[in-house]
Amino acid sequence: MSMRLLTLSLLLAVTACTTVELSMDPDAGDSTTVRTPITATPPTTTSTLASGDRILLDSTRASRFALTVAERQTFAVAQRLPGRVMATAVAARELATPLLIFETPDLSQAYAESLRARTELARTRRVSERLGALARNGAAAGKDLDDAEVDALQAESHVRETEARLREAGLDPGVLTRIGAGAALVSADLPEARIGLVRVNAVALVDLTSFPDAPQRGRVIAVSDAIDPQTRTARVSILVNQPGGVRPGMFASVQVEQRAAQAVAIPRTALVQADARTFAFVRISDGFVRRELTLGPDDGTMVAVLSGIEPGEQVVTSNVMLLKGLSFGY
Repeated sequence: MSMRLLTLSLLLAVTACTTVELSMDPDAGDSTTVRTPITATPPTTTSTLASGDRILLDSTRASRFALTVAERQTFAVAQRLPGRVMATAVAARELATPLLIFETPDLSQAYAESLRARTELARTRRVSERLGALARNGAAAGKDLDDAEVDALQAESHVRETEARLREAGLDPGVLTRIGAGAALVSADLPEARIGLVRVNAVALVDLTSFPDAPQRGRVIAVSDAIDPQTRTARVSILVNQPGGVRPGMFASVQVEQRAAQAVAIPRTALVQADARTFAFVRISDGFVRRELTLGPDDGTMVAVLSGIEPGEQVVTSNVMLLKGLSFGY
């Protein structure tokens, strides 16, 4: 049977039923045959099988695909992330805290407004507390205390508004207060699947695009709890001391030290890509089953599987493109 006829037969099989029964030999070329059960079900409009559908093979032919047993392995690989310098801090004689410099005047204005709001909140709270103490001793009118408490509530609302504007710009107000004079704040985007592998105080090496031969050493000071719904990443904040020429807005490549973690590991040769998703084929008693995977870190040869494969299962590591074609009806 010719390859074109084989492909056509497979497509018909896929659109006719959800299970494809194959008798095939990956080494036999044109001698490959396909048997599909006759069914009255009309063809569907797609030739792609749902994740988990099977390719049925007898044990003799299935044995010609190389397999590797998925086992737990320790991963402690430093990962490289895209980053950006968000702010730098310089000493200011007239200020008790360092002066932060941002990429744009709008960010600087938003930060200054948040500082003013914080100062006003502290003032109104002091007034409220003082009047409260006086009122308890009969030395202040209840109306004055009520007015002071309203002022404090309004100031607190203003703080929330100003800090929300900073967060919309990718700046964490709590992190900004931790930047000392002569330091820079670098932000990096951490994939959702790897959040648990990065810890606060982990070492980070920052390679700036503008200074490729002068990597900066820093440490992780915060990992955001919020996940960006579009990129599925979390913001990692890194503090770099003695930045030496670092300016807000500079692009960077950040290498963050990961904590060692146990995960199911399979060879990278077992992976196939389709529709922006990653799959592998797992050996079952009557052939193979396609599984969609969620991946973690890799060391260049082995890759951590966070979901989709259990320890002890056997994954296909050879002829995977043939199985991909059969599974998706190519």
